[in-house]
Amino acid sequence: MWTGTTTKTAATCLAALSLSACATVYEGKYQFAQGWREATIVGMLQGAAIENPRFWECTRKVPEAQRAATDYVLLSYRGVQRPGRRIVPVPANLSLSVGERVYLNLAACEQAIAKRRAP
Repeated sequence: MWTGTTTKTAATCLAALSLSACATVYEGKYQFAQGWREATIVGMLQGAAIENPRFWECTRKVPEAQRAATDYVLLSYRGVQRPGRRIVPVPANLSLSVGERVYLNLAACEQAIAKRRAP
């Protein structure tokens, strides 16, 4: 049976856990609350090879000629309720490969990837 103190303690712990998820900061600069997530590159593709560009947020409004001239990565990340996938353009200053673990900013399409430091 739950007592008043036990219920308050459980509620406090639950609130602290939920707030800590929102306050997560990766490597001191990539904030969860600003859209940053840990992700893994699962595919590299040329823009012309994207089968359904209207499905993906970061290719939806990109003109076909521009998309065809751009390299993209397919990333897998852990969403709040289920795993997610996202296609974003490869920033010109980054060299990426399949299997590499990176940070992904869900709030951006340009410059949406940041390399993770080696553990």
